[in-house]
Amino acid sequence: MFDQTKSIYDHAMTLQEATDYLRDLYKEFPFGDWRQDEHGVWQSRSLAVQIAAMLSQFCVHILPKGANRMGFIYNANSQRSGKTLLAKMALCPVHGGMAAQTWKSSEEEITKVVDAQLLEAKTYICFDNCKGFLQSPTIEALMTSPQWTGRILGQTRTFTVNNSVTVFITGNDCTVSSDISYRCLLVNLFVADAEVQDRETSVIIDEPWLLDRANRIKMLSCLAVMVRHWVEVAGRPNASSFGYKPLLGFEAWGNIIGGIVAASGFGNCLERASIATAGDNEKRDITTLVRLMSEFSFGGGTRLEFRFDELVKICFDEELFPWAMDGKEKDDTMVLSSEGRSRLGKLFSRYAPDMASGGRRFTFGENIYLLSTRGTGRSRRYVLEKTTAFGVDLNK
Repeated sequence: MFDQTKSIYDHAMTLQEATDYLRDLYKEFPFGDWRQDEHGVWQSRSLAVQIAAMLSQFCVHILPKGANRMGFIYNANSQRSGKTLLAKMALCPVHGGMAAQTWKSSEEEITKVVDAQLLEAKTYICFDNCKGFLQSPTIEALMTSPQWTGRILGQTRTFTVNNSVTVFITGNDCTVSSDISYRCLLVNLFVADAEVQDRETSVIIDEPWLLDRANRIKMLSCLAVMVRHWVEVAGRPNASSFGYKPLLGFEAWGNIIGGIVAASGFGNCLERASIATAGDNEKRDITTLVRLMSEFSFGGGTRLEFRFDELVKICFDEELFPWAMDGKEKDDTMVLSSEGRSRLGKLFSRYAPDMASGGRRFTFGENIYLLSTRGTGRSRRYVLEKTTAFGVDLNK
């Protein structure tokens, strides 16, 4: 761990100098969401998230005990986009390097990685260069568990430790489960050049540059200035003071980290990405599926029922949930394998509870629909009911 005593920081640096330096440092990264704010200042949600990622390590001890920590996903449309470098820029100034992991194929292996990192009191885990669809109950639990109980490798003994870990994930066009996506903020990178080697950069930032003592001190000084301004000048405003809403379950983290980012002029790091490559393709696809279901004729009534295979046909035609569609194409549809049926069935069950629960609500314009299930086994039906906010039939 790099020495973080006050003596290493540049105390003469102003907030303007600190933020100008960081903006200049990141100006050539292909963030995919630049826009002008109400003051005419160019802001990027992804840049704000990157600043939050840096602060997540620098301010690890500012957070109250037991606070859940949001993770970070770096997703790009192309190789050589700078996603891994951005993760290093968040981690190297504080830790003097980045220890990366590959995403493990089994939940048991992921659990072993998490247990080992927690035993060593690490404050981050980085899964680098991930591909495909990522889901892990272990990672989901890690980000919402202030304390962690695991097993010591090679022994039958267990351990319980405080959890201060932040999860970092980098990948090209990777998608993650809805539960992981909810717990993470996204940095989206879009490379417009068909040949990535055609990209031109004026500043070469690599790991030797990041590990240079002077550069580390400069970056740490910028973060220290931002925190000092948040405390001494702004008066510790939380994110909610700026009208930014932390995610449920991450209120303490969001208000503190989001407050520092906002008070420093970088905007709202807590804003949820609204782009198709945001990682949460599961939620996007289930919303699309329900919308397509609602376009079938209700025949003057308020209820439609679908068999499982009918939903599979819709998903196949519209290319929904491709990571779950394991099987073979036949007669313009998909014949799912037993594993594929199980995977898609479990996915549907998360969004279509039993009718007795009232169903899951979806809103399209002025219309509201409830998705639920009735029956079991082969007789199971997925029920879509057209209703209003007050449960009154729209046709009445």
